[in-house]
Amino acid sequence: METENGTVEIEAKALRALAIVAPKRDPRKVLAHAIHVREDRAEATDGHVLLTIDHKENATLGEKYGVNSFIVDADGLKSDVAKATKRKTVRLAVRSAGGNIDYASVTSEDDARTAEVETIEGRYPNIDSIMPKNKPEYRIAFDPNLMLTLCKAVIEATKGDVDYSNDRPHKPAMVFEIRENSANEPVMITSAPGATTKFVGAVMPMRLKELQEN
Repeated sequence: METENGTVEIEAKALRALAIVAPKRDPRKVLAHAIHVREDRAEATDGHVLLTIDHKENATLGEKYGVNSFIVDADGLKSDVAKATKRKTVRLAVRSAGGNIDYASVTSEDDARTAEVETIEGRYPNIDSIMPKNKPEYRIAFDPNLMLTLCKAVIEATKGDVDYSNDRPHKPAMVFEIRENSANEPVMITSAPGATTKFVGAVMPMRLKELQEN
């Protein structure tokens, strides 16, 4: 008998953002195309980059609902979100038969249209275990659009380059120079030692009062 084990309201833009981070190819099935939906947040990682986004509303997941989390296919979810709704929020409902999660359904805010999306079996990596526990020395805020502009420029400038460090080849790198007063002055970004293309860049931080007071 099929039952609904839990639901979660997620912003469509959050799902699209996580789908960008989820790897297109990975030998680990629980990572390839995968978005991990938990009681308090959704998350994705390719092993090098990770992103977690908190739910705006608490999910009806957890032990009393029979499921603590589930993994959905990001590519299928991205297309199904587009089919199911043009609104800002979608509802994911986890359904199971005989105790096994078979699929999650995507429903628009007004419950007018529903699409099914494949769930992925397996144990998702414990992202909490790699999160730093110590208090940060510095907190600096950046406009992500400015950072994206500089990253695109460096990618273009170093296209086709192979850099060397300790006589070993590696991809071109951006080196961030963090100084004690970096929250109030440009953060410098340079090429790594041994770079084929030498460059220097800078990004102005956002002056957020809340960060300056902490």
